[in-house]
Amino acid sequence: MEQKFYVKMDDEEFGPYTKEEILSLKLLPDSLVSMDILNTWLPYSTYNLEEKLQACTEEKVGNIQEESKTTTFKEEKESYGNNEVEIKGWNWGAFVFNSLWGLFNGVYWPIVVNIIVAIPTFCLVNEVFIAMGQFINLIVCIILGIKGNELSWNSSKKWKSVEEFKRVQKKWSKAVLWWLIIAVLLILVPYLIVESRIFT
Repeated sequence: MEQKFYVKMDDEEFGPYTKEEILSLKLLPDSLVSMDILNTWLPYSTYNLEEKLQACTEEKVGNIQEESKTTTFKEEKESYGNNEVEIKGWNWGAFVFNSLWGLFNGVYWPIVVNIIVAIPTFCLVNEVFIAMGQFINLIVCIILGIKGNELSWNSSKKWKSVEEFKRVQKKWSKAVLWWLIIAVLLILVPYLIVESRIFT
């Protein structure tokens, strides 16, 4: 319950006033003031109402800021969690074009792995090392296919929104489709030409 204040001037009592109202009166320090729970008249300066009101205001502001921070943190956490759910899924661009995809999507470690794996092949080292390199490369492709979306979303590349991210990854999937079509044509067309010459 809010306390009420009374003011005595020229032997006359005025009030009741709330804390804000009595502050607005701009009383002199020696003005006599009493609270409704007291029967004693004391100088206005005794109550230190300005300091108490300021402390109360600062406490309320602090509580509001803390609540705002908590709410913002919760919203950011929920938003982040929702985004993580939305971007999950198999990434064909990362699976097929691992190093090239990584270069444009902020995931650079596949490039380093591919360079290391390619060294035995170019140096014509033991076939076992070459086979191991190809196996490692396959593992990298599978990892990127499974985790590529999350790796890119959490990388140094700054995506404006989930929609932009999905749009870009869809373009990579289309590139994979065109790559497969071209690869099939490059294999199939020469084969058909050779076959047609054999039977003519």
